[in-house]
Amino acid sequence: MAKSGFDVHFVNYRNLFPFLSKGRADCLLIERNVGRHKIKQSGLKHKIVELPNVVFSYTYCFFIGTKSPYLSILPDIGNTVRQMKKEGSIQEIIDKYVK
Repeated sequence: MAKSGFDVHFVNYRNLFPFLSKGRADCLLIERNVGRHKIKQSGLKHKIVELPNVVFSYTYCFFIGTKSPYLSILPDIGNTVRQMKKEGSIQEIIDKYVK
């Protein structure tokens, strides 16, 4: 048992939500969109509740190898992502696969 009073378990990634839904764990900390996708994918939406509180947030960035054949179009990729965010395309993708 950890000093916090919590038992901490690490399980295989694909077993996280079944582990939670069967009462073998009380809570799970995972990135929101990944969690929503996994819940939807596993058919456990009626057995798991997402709390509205954000614990912490990440900034996601693209990384590309210096030997990648796509290195020369990196500015175009950045422009495309900005345009997709502005037009709402990225949110549409998230809504389609996560919600």
